[in-house]
Amino acid sequence: MHAQITQDASAPDAAPSAVSDHAEQVQALFDLARDMLCVARLDGSVALLNPAWEAVTGHTTEAMLATPFLDYIHPEDRETFREQFAGLRDGHPVEHYAVRFRCADRTYRWLRFNATPAQGFAYAVARDITEKHEADQDRKSTRLNSSHVALSRMPSS
Repeated sequence: MHAQITQDASAPDAAPSAVSDHAEQVQALFDLARDMLCVARLDGSVALLNPAWEAVTGHTTEAMLATPFLDYIHPEDRETFREQFAGLRDGHPVEHYAVRFRCADRTYRWLRFNATPAQGFAYAVARDITEKHEADQDRKSTRLNSSHVALSRMPSS
């Protein structure tokens, strides 16, 4: 299930066919975007999701619309998620915020959010950064292990 996105056809210079073409292009952008697009109410409930959410998380759109978004957030990330969302309610955008999101298979994916509040909603784009996050963690671990090995080989005085 996805929502139809429409444009205000009352624009004075908008010809009906141009408005229809524009609406179709916006709908295609929403449906085909590889990033996850979300419109949330400022009470935290989700109003609209694009199909990328289901592709990444495995949850159906219907299930995600019926479940509080916070339920999908990793327990250790919930407090900071609440803080970020409170900032949106206060009119502050969120940039490059990463959080662990529970998928249908019970694993967690790292999602990075950018969101802007407007007209009583939060308009968000999320990207799955799990592989990048894990690679960064592996590099940090490798550097730490290399430093430890180098220190252990130093002659003691």
